[in-house]
Amino acid sequence: TKCLLVSYDKDLCVSLGLYDKVVNALKAEGVEFVEHFGVKSNPSIIHAREGIKKIRENNIDVILAVGGGSVIDESKFMSIGAL
Repeated sequence: TKCLLVSYDKDLCVSLGLYDKVVNALKAEGVEFVEHFGVKSNPSIIHAREGIKKIRENNIDVILAVGGGSVIDESKFMSIGAL
């Protein structure tokens, strides 16, 4: 299984301890992942399209949104756009 890990700022995720928890859980289950950080409040289409490109180029099976509403919204957009 390949996962697109989507969130706001990687440094923030690391400092909060979220990054290590999520990455360790993915690795423990044998899930490969590609990172897509940089989601902003009111997500941009340009950034979402970069994520869609990653999904297609890496044969992503699942999107994991780590964050609040904007991360979830961009993840939903990317899932539809990738189809």
